[in-house]
Amino acid sequence: MSFFESIGMADMEKIHSQTIAWLFSSDCNAMSSAGKERILSSILSGTNISAIKNVYTEYKSIDIVIETDRQVIAIENKIKSNQHSNQLERYKTILCEDFIEKDKVYLFLTLVPEVPKSSGWKNISYQSLSEEMEEQYRRDGERKTTDGVIFVEYLSTIKSLAKVVSEFELDHMKFENVFTDGGLKKHEKIEKSQSHEYSMAQKYVQTNQLETLLQKRFFSRILKAFGEKYEVTGRVDETRGNALIHIIVEELVYEGRPFEIGYQIQGNTMKFVFQAATETYHLSKKEWISQAVIEKMEELKDLMAYKRVNKPKRHAYISMSKKMAKNIWEYEFEELIDLLLQEYRLLMMHKEDLIKSVIG
Repeated sequence: MSFFESIGMADMEKIHSQTIAWLFSSDCNAMSSAGKERILSSILSGTNISAIKNVYTEYKSIDIVIETDRQVIAIENKIKSNQHSNQLERYKTILCEDFIEKDKVYLFLTLVPEVPKSSGWKNISYQSLSEEMEEQYRRDGERKTTDGVIFVEYLSTIKSLAKVVSEFELDHMKFENVFTDGGLKKHEKIEKSQSHEYSMAQKYVQTNQLETLLQKRFFSRILKAFGEKYEVTGRVDETRGNALIHIIVEELVYEGRPFEIGYQIQGNTMKFVFQAATETYHLSKKEWISQAVIEKMEELKDLMAYKRVNKPKRHAYISMSKKMAKNIWEYEFEELIDLLLQEYRLLMMHKEDLIKSVIG
C-alpha cells in the first residue's frame, strides 16, 4: 500500500488535483522542466508546449490551470463528481476572457475514458497520465530526491486506482461489496471483510472506500447506454452511500410547481416515483403531495404488481417499490438495460392514470 493509499486519499478528487498541480509546478523537482513539458506534449499528440510559467489549482473553480509562455491548459479532474450541464463551457469562457492572447487547451481527466459534454475538450485517463509520467521519470534518470520519492508513491496510487476501476468496468459481477457496502461505516466494512473472502481488488475498494464512487460510475454507464438506445433522460444520485439511477418518464406542472414522474433503481429495489423536480426538491414539503395522489399510487401499485407505497415523509416525494428478481451485481450489463426498458414500457402504459389524478 502506498503512502497516499494509507491516508485514504485514493478517491479524494481535490487532493489528486493538488498533487498533479504540484508535480507540474516549479516547486517539484521529481522531473525536469523539459520532462513536464514532454508529458503535456505527448498527451496532446505532439503539440509543442512552451515553458511552464505558473500552475494554479481551483482557478475560478477550474481544478488545474497550467500557464506556459504561449498556452493555457485547463485540466478538469473527475473522480467522484459527475459532469454538470454547462460546467465545461463555462470554464472555456473563463479562460478566453482571462488569457486572451494565449492558445487554449482543455483536458478532461477521468478514471476511465469518458466523452466530455462540451466540444474542444480532450479526454485523458489516469492510466494514460500515469504511463506518460512514468516514462518521463525514467528519462530524467529516476531522481532519488524527496520529491522523487513522493512522485513514485503517487504514481503507484493512481496506477492501482486505475487498475481496480478498469477491472470493475470489465466485470462488475466480481465486486459484490461495491453494491452491498456503500452505506456501511469504515469499521463495519473491515469487520465484514474479515468474514468474507475478498479478492485483492475488492480489498482495495474496501480499504479506500470506493464503493459509492464505483456504484455511481456503473449507474452512469447504464444510464448512458440506455439513453443512447431509447432516447430517455435521467440522472445518477446517491443517498446514504448508495447510488441510484433515476429515469425521467414525464415532466409536468402540479399545483403550480414542477414535478417529475419516473422510476429508480437503488440496491435491489425498483421504484416508481412522483416527486418535485430536481431544482425544487430539497425545498419541497410533503404536504405538496395530495391525498388524491396517494390514493392513485395505491391503486397503481396493484395494477403494476408493485409491493408497497412509500408515502411522503419530509419532501414532496412518493413512490411505490418492489424487489428485483436478483441482486443488482448478479445482472449482466445488457440484462439491466433490458430490465429498464421493460419497466419503462410498463410506466408508459400507466402514467396517464397518475397524470389525470394530478391534473384532474
